[in-house]
Amino acid sequence: LGVLVNPDHSILASGGFILQVMPEAEEEAIHTLEERLKSIPSVSRMVEKGLTPEEMLKEVVGREIHLLYEQPIRFHCGCSYEKSLAALSSLGTEVLMEYVEKGEEPEILCHFCHERYVIPVSKVEEVIKNREWNETS
Repeated sequence: LGVLVNPDHSILASGGFILQVMPEAEEEAIHTLEERLKSIPSVSRMVEKGLTPEEMLKEVVGREIHLLYEQPIRFHCGCSYEKSLAALSSLGTEVLMEYVEKGEEPEILCHFCHERYVIPVSKVEEVIKNREWNETS
């Protein structure tokens, strides 16, 4: 991982890579890779030179590479109101009843994207009723 910082402390550029040794990798190959990592320029220098991820990988492995698949990276969170309801239903009936009795709407916060879901008391009551129905069926 490398980060280049401007004199005003703003980020000029950043980059990095993760290497994962596969279970069947031979010790010699691992040792060769470790030695190679000691001899290549730092990630910050490679970023500063404008190297692409493919060019960085070529530096790491020390030979030409052949990409099998590319996928654009994007920030995406799979949270939803429905998943929040499912999480809420994992709470005990006593806890859910407290929300109903106090008239409080539970809030569920996604720790990945920080989306906040407010669950109406009527939905909490539905969760309780569904649970009771499932227990008697």
